[in-house]
This record gives sequence, C-alpha cells and structure tokens, in this order.
Amino acid sequence: MSLIELFKQHIPKEHHHWFNRNQLADFYAGFYGHGMDVHMWSELHDCMESSTESEEALFMWGKAIEHLARGEKADFKMAAGEAKKLSEPAMEGCKENGKYAVVSTEMGAWFYDFWTQDGAHEQMMENIEAHPFKVKFDIVAMRAQMALGFYYGAGSSYGRFWKHLMGKPTWSVDMSSPKMAPVKVDHNETAAAILNSNSFYTLTGMDVRKEW
Repeated sequence: MSLIELFKQHIPKEHHHWFNRNQLADFYAGFYGHGMDVHMWSELHDCMESSTESEEALFMWGKAIEHLARGEKADFKMAAGEAKKLSEPAMEGCKENGKYAVVSTEMGAWFYDFWTQDGAHEQMMENIEAHPFKVKFDIVAMRAQMALGFYYGAGSSYGRFWKHLMGKPTWSVDMSSPKMAPVKVDHNETAAAILNSNSFYTLTGMDVRKEW
C-alpha cells in the first residue's frame, strides 16, 4: 500500500475529495486566476471532466514546462501541442459557461494583440528589465510546483510569467456584469502558436518564431 493511500485511510471521509479533484482544472484555474486576474476555480471544477485524457494533459503540461526551461525546442513543441490537444475534451463542457467563454476569448486576444503589435519584442524586453527577478522566479517556481504536484501554484506561476512579460491584459468586456453571454473565440490557434514560439525565445534566447 502506498503512503498516500495509507494517509487517506486516516483522514475524515469528507476530506477525501481533496485527493480526487480534477488537477488539470487546478492548473487552468491558477493560469486564468493569475494571468487574467479572474477567479475561475469553481467554474472550471464544475465544467471540466476528469478523465484519462485530463491526467495525460496535465502530465504533458509538466513535460512542456520542463522542456521549455531546458531549451529543448522540439520536445517542448510536441509536449505543449499534445497538452493543449488533450485538454480540449476535458474542457468541452466549459463552452456552455458564459464566464469561461468570455475569459478564454480575452486570453486569446491578449496574446494575439501583444505579439502582433509593432515592437512587441522590444516591449517584452522592457517589461522583463522592469522586474527580471520576478520573471526568473516564475520560471523556477512553475517547474518546482509542477514537480511537487502543486498544480494550482504551477498554473499561477505560468500566468504571472506571461503577465510580467506582456503586462496586464486590457479587457474589452465589462467583467462586473452579472451576466456574461457566450462569446465566439477568435485567434485561439494563432495565439497558441505565438505563445509557444515566444516562450521558447524568452527562456532560451533562440529566435525561432518564424518557424512556428
């Protein structure tokens, strides 16, 4: 019997859900919460399905972060792409949630608008120089948290990392509105490719953005 199983036998049953919650939802909740400053914990845990694919997606996010920090371009591209692909079925039910639809759209627009503007790289470097230690800490933290199984923390560090590089996102919707209708998601594939290429460039110094 593993130590974790032994420990679970000695805690109250009402707390067993802590071990069985969707850990991929933890990661994305941290990412949205600290990248977009929107708390999505309850929504994501309600709408995301826990499955073999979600577990594999979480594993691949860990591998992607590991490869990215090591500068392993090909492995990072493969792991990040696979993580995104494996995450999609788990998040299918979230498309019916108005808040998720708005936040995911704004997330895609945030990356797209920043990296397609003139002087995007110069602006990124200026942002890094404004708080270099925070950026370095984000990278170290996300790797350590992922390795330790603190997935909400890893997602939070990943979100803060991008906010430090690109600045706080500018919202085009009123997030204080009590009702948020579903919004069509634009630029998602382009934003994902831009995210992958620029993150690789930032962490390794190798400019391969035209290849992505």
